[in-house]
Amino acid sequence: MSRIRHLLSAENGFTLLELAIVVLILAILVGIVVATYQASTRLMSKTVCRANLRLIRGAIETYRSVNDGQNPPALNDLKPSYIKDTFEFKCPATGQAYTEIITGGGVSGVSDVKCLSPGHEGF
Repeated sequence: MSRIRHLLSAENGFTLLELAIVVLILAILVGIVVATYQASTRLMSKTVCRANLRLIRGAIETYRSVNDGQNPPALNDLKPSYIKDTFEFKCPATGQAYTEIITGGGVSGVSDVKCLSPGHEGF
């Protein structure tokens, strides 16, 4: 009986070492969550950038089909007929403006658009 009383007594608490181990495990888990969040945020911004470029390229193609194969003189000429007025021609990840690719020869104007933000060069 005294043994049971001893096991149930208030003297059996957590030691400092046990609490330190729990805090260490929680710190490791928080570190993993933060790293995963940062990686997913980078991936999301790349995906939005790629979608913006696809939208702009589609607007350029539509402009060409309506205007007998002529390229738009500038990206801002795509507003409001082909892209919303509120659209910004900037990478959402860095805020850097998209680069207009202008062709020479018989057809002048903007023929393509690229993002020069780090990690987005292949878009």
